[in-house]
Amino acid sequence: MNLPTMFGFFFGLLSDSRPIYGLRRKPYMVLGWAICSIVLVIAAAMKMPEPYYCVGEDGNYDKSVPPCNPTALHSATPIIACLALSILGVVIAEAAANGLMVEYTKQESEEKRGSTVSLVAMASNTGRGISTIIVGVAFNSKLYNGSFDWGLSFNQVCMICGTPAVILCLSLISIGVQEDAVMLADKISFRGALKSAWNGLRTKAVFCLVMFISAHQIVGGINTTASTSILVTWAGQRQLQRVLFSTAGYALVVGSVWMVRRYFLESSWRKMLIISTISMPLIDAVPTFLTIFDVIRNQYFFMGEELLTKIPIAFNSVVYNLIVAELADEGSEALFFGLVMSIRYLLDPVSSVLSNQIFGMFHPDLSDQQNYIDDTPAFRRTVALSYVVGYVCSFLCLLFFGLIPDQKSQAQQWKRYLSARDLYAYVVLVPITVAFAYAIVVLVLTLDSATACLTFVGGQGC
Repeated sequence: MNLPTMFGFFFGLLSDSRPIYGLRRKPYMVLGWAICSIVLVIAAAMKMPEPYYCVGEDGNYDKSVPPCNPTALHSATPIIACLALSILGVVIAEAAANGLMVEYTKQESEEKRGSTVSLVAMASNTGRGISTIIVGVAFNSKLYNGSFDWGLSFNQVCMICGTPAVILCLSLISIGVQEDAVMLADKISFRGALKSAWNGLRTKAVFCLVMFISAHQIVGGINTTASTSILVTWAGQRQLQRVLFSTAGYALVVGSVWMVRRYFLESSWRKMLIISTISMPLIDAVPTFLTIFDVIRNQYFFMGEELLTKIPIAFNSVVYNLIVAELADEGSEALFFGLVMSIRYLLDPVSSVLSNQIFGMFHPDLSDQQNYIDDTPAFRRTVALSYVVGYVCSFLCLLFFGLIPDQKSQAQQWKRYLSARDLYAYVVLVPITVAFAYAIVVLVLTLDSATACLTFVGGQGC
């Protein structure tokens, strides 16, 4: 389902170089949300297969008897296809919208530049928080391993998600967005847009940004594989409580970004990222280690990754967007923004595989659920060590902050005065191409249970 997210650069290129009726953003935003709306309506009307396990009298799954519908595992393809197409629509709309956001940002005064980016980040995380609540509560029935006796079906949730998509699509058609029409003389060709992208990749400023993102995504993305088992087995956290913590995480993100927008637009980007990178592991370590060593094991006390990861990720995203707004050339805003986003999505499988490889060497095995049930002192120390390794990887990201400019003025100086070489572009494109090919292979192999277990794709071994 995540495959479309890797093509943000391509749809950004289309938005920049192929205006429709003189407009580069609105038509693609309408098209994207129309695709998303139609697919979600289709998904809402699909007949869902019966559950794999038999349902007992108490409403829970009875795993002590043979499955009632063993073919359910093979019924997921149409559902996955619908969800992937809906994500494709979102990516198309988002690519054009991000280009428009960069255009708006460039029109802001230097002291206020970043207000639009921050506002978009606040709206985005608010939407994620609302969707988390809706899906978390709706899918908290016993049929989804929750605790409620009631719940919404998959079809009903698709209809709920499709409704705002339809409203947004119709709003864009009737109201639209503020966008200047592209005159024929100002139109950029497909080749011209690619040349502009190449010229951007040749600059040392863009090269440093891509290297920072790559290092941050790979090294900072190394996290212990024990977190889910700790949540469920030791902390006893259920679906509803996890939704509450996740929503609290998004609320903290929105509040943090608001503070940045209100008070810290002129503050050092590096210092903001350093503070978030250092503070979140330190805050998370207290409930984590108290849970691991059985001092306090309570689902409301254990915050886990729900709070650990969201704030640094949000801060990183805001800073990335601010830097992109400064470095993107006029006419290639969506392409450049899409390229940065695609790099981030492409490197996620790499950090996941590295995490599985590193923590797969830990003994006792962190993936063996029986070890959490036995709960021996030796295993507790192993789990604690895995968290220490994850925290160290987070702190290692501090070594790469010199690769990004400190503020808007320095970003402009880097863009104007740092060198430009073809070597920079090749160093960026070759690893990206390899990562793209690897991500495609991972997505294809993980669709089949027979190959999803391969260590090459991040499994535990077949």
